[in-house]
Amino acid sequence: MIRNLTLAASLGLTLVVMLSGCGNNNAERSVQSNQMPETTRIAQQAEGQLRAVDYTVRFTANKKVTTKHDKSVEAVKNMMKLAKQGKVAGSEYGAQTGLFDDVEKDWGKPDTNESAGKGIYATYAKKHIVFGYNKGMQIFDVRSERPEVQSLTLSDVEKTLGKPKEVRKSGKDTIYVYPAGEDYELKFVMPTPTKKQPNPHIHHISVYYPRGAVNLMQG
Repeated sequence: MIRNLTLAASLGLTLVVMLSGCGNNNAERSVQSNQMPETTRIAQQAEGQLRAVDYTVRFTANKKVTTKHDKSVEAVKNMMKLAKQGKVAGSEYGAQTGLFDDVEKDWGKPDTNESAGKGIYATYAKKHIVFGYNKGMQIFDVRSERPEVQSLTLSDVEKTLGKPKEVRKSGKDTIYVYPAGEDYELKFVMPTPTKKQPNPHIHHISVYYPRGAVNLMQG
């Protein structure tokens, strides 16, 4: 009887040891199993974050370029739209239809009022507007040097309006001339492009009424 109990106890102890060993091995495998996925997960998260940052940077940069391009295109289109009415932004007085008498009554005396070319040019510096008018006081040229004009570049103009009808030279300036309806021309005046600066900014635009630019200063 005692012998049987001793044998049973020995067998039980052996079984406990064996189960304990299996448990430790399983625990070790479990730890190793848990460690590998965690490390991999962290690495994958880091890689994902880097990709997200890279995408965000590229998306933001592309968005800025696209936004600037879109604004430039809209600005040029709006200039052409107004030019077909003989006008520029910031002035209700247009070429052909406007009289400088009315401008002076409304805006006051110009900063300068000088003879030039085929007429007289009156400058309103604070408004960034210049009017050219003939002896009959008819406005034939409206020029704008507003910030939205000077923020444009030659490439902005060409991408929107294509190649000009005519390219003229005036001293150190180059003038791109586009028809604006039947009566007007829209001119973009800029420093002449060079190898160092092939894409200059626009200095000013001119909405020009050729038939009003007769030399009525004589006689």
